[in-house]
Amino acid sequence: MTTPPDDSHIRRIQVLCDEVVAPLFDLETSRLRVVAIDGPVAQVRLEGACAGCANSNRLLFAEIEALLKYHQDSVEYLEVVP
Repeated sequence: MTTPPDDSHIRRIQVLCDEVVAPLFDLETSRLRVVAIDGPVAQVRLEGACAGCANSNRLLFAEIEALLKYHQDSVEYLEVVP
């Protein structure tokens, strides 16, 4: 079952994306918004300049997944949702 969007777990992961991931990958014109958690999967939406680039950014997602695993052990995968 997918957790609701206002869940504190989602907020913690969003903070990681905003404060750790974005500066490391220079995501100044884009945002990785966490919309839900479904077990070990963080469902994310790309916003801004990267919104239409999901397939070309697979390497970036692999790096972000590794960072999230390191900082938040309950997240193992990213899934881009529309």
